[in-house]
Amino acid sequence: TSFHYGIMALKRINYDKKELDRRREESLNENRDVIVWSNDRVIQWLTTIQGLKEYANNLAESGVHGGL
Repeated sequence: TSFHYGIMALKRINYDKKELDRRREESLNENRDVIVWSNDRVIQWLTTIQGLKEYANNLAESGVHGGL
């Protein structure tokens, strides 16, 4: 499922790596453009939510990304 949704997210940006990198850079410190978030960025966001911080690291290397 993670792989499938990752491909769908890439398709939405026409498989443009530069566009992906640009959009990821722009959303590093803001909670926007979730679809381009990496697994690390999802974990970073979860640590800011009260009650989820202690569970956020359980997602490390899980494949969960913004496209899901």
